[in-house]
Amino acid sequence: MPPAPFPTAVATDRGRSRLRNEDSHLVDPELGLVVVADGMGGHPDGDVASALATQEVGRRMRSAIEGVLASSSTESASPLGEKMIQAVLMADARIREAGAAESSHSGMGTTLTVLAAHPDGTRVVIAHIGDSRAYVLEGGRSRQLTRDHTWVEEQIAAGALTREQARGHCWRHVLTQAAGVGDEITPELLELDAWPGQLYLLCTDGLTNMLTNLAIERTLEDALPRGLEGATWALVDAANDRGGIDNVTVALLSIE
Repeated sequence: MPPAPFPTAVATDRGRSRLRNEDSHLVDPELGLVVVADGMGGHPDGDVASALATQEVGRRMRSAIEGVLASSSTESASPLGEKMIQAVLMADARIREAGAAESSHSGMGTTLTVLAAHPDGTRVVIAHIGDSRAYVLEGGRSRQLTRDHTWVEEQIAAGALTREQARGHCWRHVLTQAAGVGDEITPELLELDAWPGQLYLLCTDGLTNMLTNLAIERTLEDALPRGLEGATWALVDAANDRGGIDNVTVALLSIE
């Protein structure tokens, strides 16, 4: 079998404090597709919400990427981005419909972060809602690509809190947007140039609440010689070693 065009790996764990894992994920190395969702802790059926979101986005994005492959398009990634926003909105609608149809599901919600590499490997499209993050790593350094949809992030943007104050704030986990709950969502979309040597990381906040960006970089630097799978589990283990207060999911996609 020929090697996958986009090497990927994923690891997930319920952590050391939670009774169940409410994260969901999808990785498709053949299509360069990665989805990570974090069911909202403390809300009913967060695991159901994250699974519904992952399934809906996965189904729609597979169709969208296969359409690009079939057309042999060399156009910009914009059509793929439009399909991705539609997929996130439909995932939101599906969760809300499920909550309305069954009382036990009422109020369930999830974060959602989606990455698709254009089939030619020159562009990456990312959409997200909530505080599951996407990073790009190259040359041993990481750069956060997504902006958390949280109350503290809004306060930082307004100049009311510093980044250090936000890290320990009692409201740091309060989401301002999530799929399936609250007001109408507005997913954010990023369309980026990509090139060989880049490594994209998608993760739930079970990782970023435990590890700083510097700790993520150092853990990957040590673990990547063992391959992508070893690197994902090294990050999960590091989060658990620092307390593991939440479910943690880590997915990697390499541009080669």
